[in-house]
Amino acid sequence: MFDAERKELNESSDIDDYCRKYFSRTGKYLENPSPEEILHLLKDYKYFTFAEEELGMSENILRGNTKQLESFFHLEKLFFEEGRDVTFTRSIRYFQMVEHSHDYFEIECVLNGNAMHSSKNETITLSRGDMVLIPPKTRHNLVVLGDGTVVNVGIRQSTFQSAFWDVLNGNLSLSKYFQSALYGLQNNEIFFQNGLDDFAEELLLMIYRQQDKRTMEAKKLSNHLTQALLYYVMENSSKDSVFQISEYLHEQALAIKLYIIEHYQDVTLDALASHFSFSASYLSRLIKRFFGINYASLLQSVRLEKAKELLSNTNMRVTDISANIGYESNSYFINIFKQAFGMTPSQYRKAR
Repeated sequence: MFDAERKELNESSDIDDYCRKYFSRTGKYLENPSPEEILHLLKDYKYFTFAEEELGMSENILRGNTKQLESFFHLEKLFFEEGRDVTFTRSIRYFQMVEHSHDYFEIECVLNGNAMHSSKNETITLSRGDMVLIPPKTRHNLVVLGDGTVVNVGIRQSTFQSAFWDVLNGNLSLSKYFQSALYGLQNNEIFFQNGLDDFAEELLLMIYRQQDKRTMEAKKLSNHLTQALLYYVMENSSKDSVFQISEYLHEQALAIKLYIIEHYQDVTLDALASHFSFSASYLSRLIKRFFGINYASLLQSVRLEKAKELLSNTNMRVTDISANIGYESNSYFINIFKQAFGMTPSQYRKAR
């Protein structure tokens, strides 16, 4: 039903080809292009003529006025036609985009392949079916890997309240998120892992189909379809596949570690996952992302820190400390303690 749209979005554009040739010559994605290269990249940009006539884009680029150039791309009117609240674009391949922000909501959707999304020193790998919702004024970066296909749905901030009233005032957990973002109190992206199933992808392609139509009906339909996409993805995403990037990730990391510290003696991965309403496999991946180590290593590090505390502040025997922190084998405890700190528990106690 949407074969034509899929074909168009997966085809290579002139800009893609230019960046791919650069990659073939250098082995690197195009980054920090010269003013001439920037103009070449922008020549087919949908609103380049407007930016040229109204904002003097070429002159600023050739002067190296990149700060002014970045401010151009903050403007809604460079991305949204008059009377349209939703816009649809595709990310450039083989291009190292600079960190940037804009004054509208954006939804990054991976239709094919992989990409890297970065913001606030956090980088996550996106795969087919993943989505990222980015609020206004949030600095971020996206790099499409290879011949992947990533499309971006933009939603005007200035008309969000009128155009997306149902989402803003509904019972979705996203409703409060949008409310806080509109008031400048929210700048965390939300990551929907595997948020695009077949039906959600069809909604996305229906939005794309409306983009070249100039009728008021098409503009309204784009709004309704985007609203339906938000509702559908939120309602059909499991709790352990939706999370906020940046601060939320750090809060979750802290909560997970605190729970392990409180229950270090007998906590299991399944019990920890159940407490946070995650699957065990998802929690394992989350711990690896948060701490750079697996669950067993994280639990061991917590237990060994507790052992150091007991060795320093009590007269408990080493065998009792071993049992207290959850190890039945005293010899095993001594061995891993020595591997971690370069001395046995008894040597550590004497050194204190």
